[in-house]
Amino acid sequence: MEKIKLYAIAIICLIILYFLYINLNQKESIEDIDNNDLINNVIKSDIDIYQKIYKIDEILNRKCSYGKNMHLLNDKEKDLIYILNLEREVNNGGFNQFYYNSSGNYAIETLNTLRKIESKKLFDLVKKANSEFPNNFIPSNREKRIGILSNIEDKSEKTWKELDNNFYNLKEDYISLLYVYYTSDNL
Repeated sequence: MEKIKLYAIAIICLIILYFLYINLNQKESIEDIDNNDLINNVIKSDIDIYQKIYKIDEILNRKCSYGKNMHLLNDKEKDLIYILNLEREVNNGGFNQFYYNSSGNYAIETLNTLRKIESKKLFDLVKKANSEFPNNFIPSNREKRIGILSNIEDKSEKTWKELDNNFYNLKEDYISLLYVYYTSDNL
């Protein structure tokens, strides 16, 4: 009799867990649909592409909890986040800040995305900034990267300052390139 009670309790627990799992997955699917609808509405809106790209960025950042859950994004969504995080970090504190903060976790992916969107000038800047790291190796682990930064900052500061200025004066519309890339399959 005791065994039957234990089995019954175990089965009830499994059923409850199953329904919780189904409910959680449905909630994520509904949120994805809502986000996709929001993004499609932004794309179809009459605002300029710069406003569109920043509104999409805002939606995607909420979706991934501002980078904490990047696995919730598809590849194009991640690519958009990588480029706009680069822009934010360099505008706020230069390449040093980009590498120091969590955006630097995706330094290699950011460079690859610049190649994908065919942003040649910004690609060249980031490639040169990345080359300050020994063997062009930029750890995705922030603690390891900070350890390397502490060893190369003095040597790299001049190069990064020059690249910061080049970024601020960049004569390439990488935002338009990013928008075309992002919307190429979404329209």
